[in-house]
Amino acid sequence: MYMKIRLLFFILSFFTISTGISVRAQLSYGGKPLPFSRNILRSSGSDDNGLYVNMPSFDIVQMLKEDSIDQASGELRAVRFAKKFETDLTPENSGIRFTTADGTKVWRVGIRSEGAYSLNILFSEFFLPEGAGVFLYNPDQTKILGAFTEKNNSESGVLPVSPVPGDELIVEYQEPADVAFPGVLRISEVNHDYTDILKTGPGNPSSSNTCHQDPICRTDLDNQAQSVCLLILNGMMMCSGSMINNTAQDGTPYLLTSCHCLEDSKKTREKIASTTVVFFNYQSPACNSDIRGTEEMSMVSPELKASDKELDLALLQLDQIPPCDFRPYYAGWDLTPTPLSPYIGIHQPNSGVKKVAQFDGSISTFTDYNIGGISFKELWFISAWDSGTTEGGSSGSPLFDGQLRVIGALTGGNSTCKSPIRDYYWTLKKAWTYYPDADKQLKYWLDPIDSGATSLDGLNPYQNDSCLRISNMERNESFTNYQLANPETGYLFGYNSLQTDEYAEKFTLPQPAELYGVSLVTPVLSSPSSDKKIIVNVYSGTDQPQTVIATKAFVPQYQDYAGGNDESVFIPKNKPFNRNEESYLRFDNPISVDKTFFVSYQLDYSVAPNPFYVYSAVTQSDRENTAYYKLNEVWAPVSSHSNCPVNTSLWINPVLRYRTDTSVDKPGMRENTAWVYKDESNFFHIINKSFIDNAKISVFSLSGKLVQTFGFSGVDYSFYLNHLPKGVYILLLQNRNSDTLLREKIIL
Repeated sequence: MYMKIRLLFFILSFFTISTGISVRAQLSYGGKPLPFSRNILRSSGSDDNGLYVNMPSFDIVQMLKEDSIDQASGELRAVRFAKKFETDLTPENSGIRFTTADGTKVWRVGIRSEGAYSLNILFSEFFLPEGAGVFLYNPDQTKILGAFTEKNNSESGVLPVSPVPGDELIVEYQEPADVAFPGVLRISEVNHDYTDILKTGPGNPSSSNTCHQDPICRTDLDNQAQSVCLLILNGMMMCSGSMINNTAQDGTPYLLTSCHCLEDSKKTREKIASTTVVFFNYQSPACNSDIRGTEEMSMVSPELKASDKELDLALLQLDQIPPCDFRPYYAGWDLTPTPLSPYIGIHQPNSGVKKVAQFDGSISTFTDYNIGGISFKELWFISAWDSGTTEGGSSGSPLFDGQLRVIGALTGGNSTCKSPIRDYYWTLKKAWTYYPDADKQLKYWLDPIDSGATSLDGLNPYQNDSCLRISNMERNESFTNYQLANPETGYLFGYNSLQTDEYAEKFTLPQPAELYGVSLVTPVLSSPSSDKKIIVNVYSGTDQPQTVIATKAFVPQYQDYAGGNDESVFIPKNKPFNRNEESYLRFDNPISVDKTFFVSYQLDYSVAPNPFYVYSAVTQSDRENTAYYKLNEVWAPVSSHSNCPVNTSLWINPVLRYRTDTSVDKPGMRENTAWVYKDESNFFHIINKSFIDNAKISVFSLSGKLVQTFGFSGVDYSFYLNHLPKGVYILLLQNRNSDTLLREKIIL
């Protein structure tokens, strides 16, 4: 018997979230480090001119031997992959410092650990003034993380950052001359990867086992699949979890998982929770394919709200509602003693993309059942899966009943594809009020209004104002990569002998929208070049791309926990292109698009072209072509291509939110008694349909804390909240009789 938790060193994210929404994630904010040359550095006659700090050597063979003994022992523990070195590196005691011509103060420190497959560090102190920034990169600057700025400051003073491949990395801090205060930086830990855990990237594309089914194969599970997340804890352990709704239905971002995922002999559960990276939408975009899902949508450092070892309960809370383009969904739940079948598990096996298991039989419960030396209070028992199974890494994943509500989360079991039997889930009904303490039960958090409800449906926290992922590819449509016909060579939608340098996909909407980002689905690309520049453009136009309205380099990244003894630090890392995968590129700010727009990717022929192309639909005679190409500065539909005419669509997936224009004018179009909108100067305006006397405006944090009140009489009122921390708040408008006229989420 074992608990389904797996070790993984998970690198993090595209997540250059450069947007108005403040999300505690390992977000980077653009910019570039100064040029760096190892040759120039060493031309002074010194080996590294004092830049580098060398980590001590260690016996890798002995560590691997110890690891194998640990795994063979059968004890419930994570597998080790890295050697941790405790350090104390600051601008005052290590590296080099200099000042540029414009007065910018620069600190550089190099970290070297011979033979490491990758290195990651932990900033135990990180507090920067506005205008300053930190970069991490390898010596040839082919992998650059950052900038990390004052936007990454947190109450804990800690920054998590992801690994940099290789056995050397450079940390560079830039501080302008006129900052309000000097920055504070301290590197307290360096982790040396000795197992090459990064060779597969952030997670397995899917389990090598063939019994699994992708959620996208089933339209009935779309919402529930959106609620399930991949969790990477402490940089080394992997579990699953699910966002879950509460009876106030106020969007509080609770995350349900299993307590044993947070167990560590050296850290408290609170500390392990703070090291956690939560990945949304890590699921295959095609049914039963080997295509990885997006890894760029992640948040970090949730707060532990409730846990208990014998209940296996763990409830976490993110500090913000996940951004709209993550398309979050909070699952519903049910405390029924005899829930209806079928029973469905959605999970992330072996740190891979989401999979589905289903049990059609009768569920039963075990009480005080022992697994791995722990006597669990109550467990749901799955005798044998009818389809699919669970694996290591599935721990904490939700079990849904026949009404698609969560009834438990995975504790452990013996099931495999060859023998999909005997899995156990801790029960929500037992964890609801078994203990009276708020930090050991679910009711206090999931029924905050004390409704007494025993079941609850799920919630889209953005409801009617949510983001959508659209595509001209059907859900289970066949896809391919066309090659040009002789005598031409290369790919129809990539580098080729015609030197086609840009390809575009046309999108037609029912109304204008705000475009948050786009994903491209690409195949395994051999020998991808680090200096290859792929640019994504957004065009306006009707019959063909006309005017560029946005452009961004296609450098998708993902996040990882960088390690640390007490606190959490996360960093982003560039994704490789040597895998079948969907990669999401987020624009710095949403782009306004009309009913028709185009998304293109532009290739770079200035260096020797390496393979790069995007999958497209298999052509059909009755299919409307939506793909375009540009050759010799002229756009044309691919259906009229001189070498390879096909009716097809490129596998490009925009994520957008339709514009309703209710935030700018025409208030009479709304049926609400009152409405609120924010103007370009960040002032909020409340307008009521009729005069109200002695009205009260209350602003609450998502945790329920009252942070601001206003009083007014009339039909409109304007105010600003710039003094509050960035984030999502609840605005409540009440009349003199305490009747609620308006309750809405607002974003600062």
